[in-house]
Amino acid sequence: MLSHFGRILRQKEASISMGAPEEATKKKPTSGHISEQLEEDISTFPHMEVSHLYFLLQVATTSHAALADAEVAAAKTKLLGLIAEHHMAPFYERVAAEFHWPVDTALLATMKYFYPPQQTQHNEDELTKLDGQLADAEANLGDIEVLEAHLGRARLYSLIGDKDKVLEAFHTALAKPTSVNQKIIIQLHIIRVGLFFSDLPLVETHIKKARVLIDEGGDWDRRNRLKVYEGCYLLMARDFKKASSLFQDSVATFTSTELMSYPTMIFYAVITSVLSTSRVELKKKVAGVIETNRPDAKNAQYQDTVKQGDALLNRIQKLARVINV
Repeated sequence: MLSHFGRILRQKEASISMGAPEEATKKKPTSGHISEQLEEDISTFPHMEVSHLYFLLQVATTSHAALADAEVAAAKTKLLGLIAEHHMAPFYERVAAEFHWPVDTALLATMKYFYPPQQTQHNEDELTKLDGQLADAEANLGDIEVLEAHLGRARLYSLIGDKDKVLEAFHTALAKPTSVNQKIIIQLHIIRVGLFFSDLPLVETHIKKARVLIDEGGDWDRRNRLKVYEGCYLLMARDFKKASSLFQDSVATFTSTELMSYPTMIFYAVITSVLSTSRVELKKKVAGVIETNRPDAKNAQYQDTVKQGDALLNRIQKLARVINV
């Protein structure tokens, strides 16, 4: 019996070795999921702090700007520091041209030719590497690996602030076979790119697409994230009432830390509510519910009297028990 199975096994191995060249041309099976690190990067880039400083400098150039010179200088210094840290050469060229800054050629060369975090790998080498991975995935691997290669390019372009190329890479990725959740991740990233560059038409278009995808099968986390994204868009579009409603809905379920901090979202919720809510409604929701830990002098005196009175009463009761004994 064992010899019989041995002959079958040797025949099977021979058939596999004879068919190896043909099998090598077939694509390997796909895993079905993009890597966790890639998904995390796609879910957090670009760095919105850079966009915030960029917007402050744009406001400083307007006639109604209320920023002091020291604030403008501090914002510029911090922005240039973040640009250099993340090697955002395309974005640096963009802001330098917009604000008429003299271009630091040494800084630009460093950002163009070195890619973080290794600090030794050229941007062009990184793109060549990604191109090689894409070609290999298309020839030998599955759809998920092809998608990862395209998303890898998008991640690089998003990190360095190249708007046109990151959108091109994402649109190419969306044309590939992807799951609903992967499409939602990409749509949310494109929305962040639009918010980063204050491109409201781009944001509006992809909010609609993301909403359709989430209705098809998105989870509650991404549904809640989209509320915050749409609230930011409506805030920029000056629709404070709808923005206020979305921000209020997100107070208890906020997870969009890639876009803003929780205190910032609360600030936006309060400001939009004050601007869009009637006085009667504000009075109903606010009057009588304000709590404070800083009482005025009269309240402080009353509180101290009550506390001291309670302490004195306790001492008298203890003394009375001793006397009774």
